Amino acid sequence: VSGASEDGVENLKIRLFIKNRSRKTIEKVSVFDRVPGIAELVKQKTLGTIHPEKITKQEKKGTLIKWNLEQLEPYEERIVTYEVKSKLKIIGNISLPSSRTNFIDKNKERNTYSNRVVVTN
Repeated sequence: VSGASEDGVENLKIRLFIKNRSRKTIEKVSVFDRVPGIAELVKQKTLGTIHPEKITKQEKKGTLIKWNLEQLEPYEERIVTYEVKSKLKIIGNISLPSSRTNFIDKNKERNTYSNRVVVTN
């Protein structure tokens, strides 16, 4: 959390840790995350992070962000970082939805989901 004060939180820096926990290479990895409607994505170029492939704004559901990775080697880990700015100052807790990852394993498409995160200030 950055930009926190007694009045509330304005900016959040979000990091997604993507790790291949298997002994095999996985291919066509797509990572999806959703920014709640109360916040908007801050577009910036950060060195060393993966840039989004697609950003889709949806009026009621917020913004959907998609990253594509060709493959992940066994036990390889990647970190995706991005920032959001809330439209209003957030006082108390904000719940961030879980992110989703799709990938190909043994010619089958598989999905995994992260935990939901509750940010408190």
